Amino acid sequence: MKENEPSHLADEQAAPMKETRGQAPRVLFVVTEDWYFLNHRLSLAGALRAAGVEVGVACGVAKGGEEIERRGIRLVSCPFLTRHGFGPAAVFGTVRRLRSVLRAVPHDVVVNVSIYVNMIGTLAALIAGARRIVNIVTGLGFIFVSDSPRARLLRRAVRFAFRVFSLAPRVVMVVQNRDDLHLLEGLGYRRGRNLFLIRGSGVDIDRYRPPTAPGKERLVTFAGRMLAFKGVPELIEAARILRTRGRAYRVVLVGTPDPANPQAVAEEDLQRAQADGIVEYWGWRGDIGEIYGRSALAVLPSWGGEGVPKSLLEAAACGLPMIATDVPGCREIVRHEKTGLLVPLRDPAALADAIGRLMSDDALRDCLGRNARRLVVEELANGPVNRAMCDVILAGVEKE
Repeated sequence: MKENEPSHLADEQAAPMKETRGQAPRVLFVVTEDWYFLNHRLSLAGALRAAGVEVGVACGVAKGGEEIERRGIRLVSCPFLTRHGFGPAAVFGTVRRLRSVLRAVPHDVVVNVSIYVNMIGTLAALIAGARRIVNIVTGLGFIFVSDSPRARLLRRAVRFAFRVFSLAPRVVMVVQNRDDLHLLEGLGYRRGRNLFLIRGSGVDIDRYRPPTAPGKERLVTFAGRMLAFKGVPELIEAARILRTRGRAYRVVLVGTPDPANPQAVAEEDLQRAQADGIVEYWGWRGDIGEIYGRSALAVLPSWGGEGVPKSLLEAAACGLPMIATDVPGCREIVRHEKTGLLVPLRDPAALADAIGRLMSDDALRDCLGRNARRLVVEELANGPVNRAMCDVILAGVEKE
């Protein structure tokens, strides 16, 4: 075994572990990579542990393994989860290996996160005999917003699989927006029985909060992966339009491309836009809260397919008004003329108009920003979201 691998590496050769009675409920998260768990599910895991639950996570392990274990969470290394093969052989190979992991690691509830893991994790957990399977649908993703032949094929596969899963009493779906709720209802799920709406993944309102002294830089900030379906090309074009109008605002792109994603924006295109003075490309940053404190507004011209975007949750918690496209997920947090402005999909001119309007109206920005912070505190913060998620995950699971 390699020196840096977790000592409890689970693979298809692992022997089933003996279960012990009298234990607290055991919840095993299945995600693709450790960084994703730390960024999106650590708070929920903490809430479960505070409720007396034993928590584990099965994922690909890179730099975040030690941090996960330091938090008292059992780590099961599953490097095969990071390789997203969609061919039948790759999918069933992954299901077989994950099934072996689930048989080896004692658990009462399996929590699958992301559309890919919802698919392979549910199949593996059903075969392994899991008592309860909770799928957190964090948006239906690119395959539900793209019209490419590959996306259409995958979309049909996902719809078919989800329809089949609806027949299994052990499977529960949690969605983050009303559009996905209605879609799954159409596939046979029943609200309150095996389908629940819990908006977003929560946000730490103590870490992300309005600055004591408003920033002077007046940045227009996009935070996220540099992907076409996040609206990066439209934002660059909107910044170009504003510049031709003599309104050269500082439009900042915070994040990096995802080379494994077919929608990744080329690094050279981002560098070229920066060299032309259209945008500022900052790359990955770990201080997004501080950047939002220097910003006048946050923008996300996504094409859709998201649950409730984490970047907008954090921006709203920081008291920023937001501009986003009028698509599923974004409109769960951007209430038009209340917490921000909604613009039509893939419309750089409308996006430029919205940016210009907010940047020229201090009073409107302040009003929308206050409303955004209030919405997050009252409905979308870690506290209420985690309580609702714990109730769904632990429903019917009693201490033995």
